Amino acid sequence: MGNLEEAKRLFEDTKNKRVRPDTITYNTLIDGFCKKKNLKEGDRLFEEIKKKGVGPDTVTYNTLIDGNCKKGNLQKANCLFEATENREVRPDINAMIDWHYNKWNLEEANRLFEDTEKKGVRYDIVGAKWVFEETEKRQVRRNIIAYNALINGYCKKGKMEEAHQLRVHMEARGMRANNITYTTMIDGYCKQWKMTDAHKLKGVMEAMGLKPNVYTYASLIHGELLSKKSVEALTLFSEMKQRGIIPNVVAYTTIIFGLSRQGRPDEALRLYNEMIKAGITQDDQLYSSMVGSLYNQIGLRRQQMGTRTLVLEVKNSDNSNNA
Repeated sequence: MGNLEEAKRLFEDTKNKRVRPDTITYNTLIDGFCKKKNLKEGDRLFEEIKKKGVGPDTVTYNTLIDGNCKKGNLQKANCLFEATENREVRPDINAMIDWHYNKWNLEEANRLFEDTEKKGVRYDIVGAKWVFEETEKRQVRRNIIAYNALINGYCKKGKMEEAHQLRVHMEARGMRANNITYTTMIDGYCKQWKMTDAHKLKGVMEAMGLKPNVYTYASLIHGELLSKKSVEALTLFSEMKQRGIIPNVVAYTTIIFGLSRQGRPDEALRLYNEMIKAGITQDDQLYSSMVGSLYNQIGLRRQQMGTRTLVLEVKNSDNSNNA
């Protein structure tokens, strides 16, 4: 405790000398006091950092949430967690889930876990798996959101076999996989270049009476382009439109980027024009990709035209579409 008190003394001295401590300095002291279970001092520094205009960050909130959970102050931890919703911070909910399952409050742990997917909060796949196993033992009812959250976690980690087994487990218990389940897994297979598995799962999805959506197709198109199969990607894009699914900015961007990088600028420019006509606004990165593709890939024009001319070509295409 002596070193922490000395750090606090030096901290106060710097403030007296009109040296403005930064967020890292505050976070270091808050972490020290939380580890010593001196949450009163941690809270005081938290209020001070807000008043000084330095601003608490993700580390600040996570440190205090963790400290309050470990001391059993769950109400305060919840308040801190909820306070992050209107701020640009992403709290770690693992500490709160841990506290609940250590107290055998498995229903609440499961509810928090389900909320992670809806709020886009980071969660620990190992801790999530533990919650699933324990709720299974206790026969706590789980819904499709919880299953999809864990499947999504497995897919992001590249653990497709675990994701597959969980889908089988879910359906064996009478809970039917939905579009989100299938699209999440298809995207996971595509990112690992396992296109046979991805297309097979799309077939299973359709056999179950579920219709692939624009994100399902965007994932498949991305996977084909990763495998350098631009013809297959274009076929999927056409199939999507034939089935009445309107391409969005994700679908257009995916295929235009891919075609541009694979030396097919004519198709990329055609789809770019189509996207503009549809009223979808491109971003700067997509625009730069189009210019770079035209400059590097179009035969003789690469030698005859400079970048400025090619930029004008794309801009003129935009203007003609907007006319």
